[in-house]
Amino acid sequence: MARSALDNLQTYQTPKERLRHAFWALLYVVVVSYLSWDLSVYLIKFFETGQVSRLITPSLLAVGLACTLQLADLKRRWWLAIPTVLALVAPVVLHTLDRGVQPNSRLLSDAYESALGRASYSAPKPGR
Repeated sequence: MARSALDNLQTYQTPKERLRHAFWALLYVVVVSYLSWDLSVYLIKFFETGQVSRLITPSLLAVGLACTLQLADLKRRWWLAIPTVLALVAPVVLHTLDRGVQPNSRLLSDAYESALGRASYSAPKPGR
């Protein structure tokens, strides 16, 4: 079967198309990083408490992350694996460092708990 003469032509993206592709790539990075970060934090909470009921939110986040990566077409956008892995590992590293520095550390360090905006911890009142 003969190939068409137009098969060898290169097509260039217009600036508008480049901007649209860059916007979607940035959106994918933000969503994947957010889902990965939350998944890691909730898994830390689960491993510390051991309550099976704490697996509901991580399982929903894992499904959301998998769907987002599937929509992003990970084969073409392989670089999305980098922010995903970084966002999964960062809370664990912060938590480990927090535990290593403070012998009576709380569940999560203030740094990434406040970043999530889900601080369920109230500061201790100063003693007399």
